Amino acid sequence: MNEHIQKFAELAGFNLHNDLMDGHSFHHEIEKFALLIVRECAEVAEVNKNSSSTSKNALTISSTIKNKFGIYD
Repeated sequence: MNEHIQKFAELAGFNLHNDLMDGHSFHHEIEKFALLIVRECAEVAEVNKNSSSTSKNALTISSTIKNKFGIYD
């Protein structure tokens, strides 16, 4: 499992050293879930790549990603 994904999974409360349910480890599912989120974020960045201002572009991408995942500051 990618070290960043492992760190986030542990921060989310998963005990990756002893998380079994009915004898099944969920490492693969956790990693797949994280990779799906990353792909969605990358897709958002790709859609916004043609913005005229780098600073504005970064804010647009950040806001779009947060909104996509239901995070409203």
